[in-house]
Amino acid sequence: MLKKVLVVGLLWACAAHVMADYVADRDAAMKLVWAGKHEEALAAFARMAASAKSDVQKSDALAQAVLCAISLKKV
Repeated sequence: MLKKVLVVGLLWACAAHVMADYVADRDAAMKLVWAGKHEEALAAFARMAASAKSDVQKSDALAQAVLCAISLKKV
């Protein structure tokens, strides 16, 4: 039983670390958006999508990348 608890704890810690990296990267990319640096933000979101650890992360990064691309279009 103790081994199972340790394994679950280890897996949870690893998952939290992966999520924390994504959240930090997303925050940094959003700061670029808020600063009006849409080209840099687009590149950051594209990198995040390419290295996403889950479908949810990839979907979020691609959605944000699309919004950046739309904002770069001269209407």
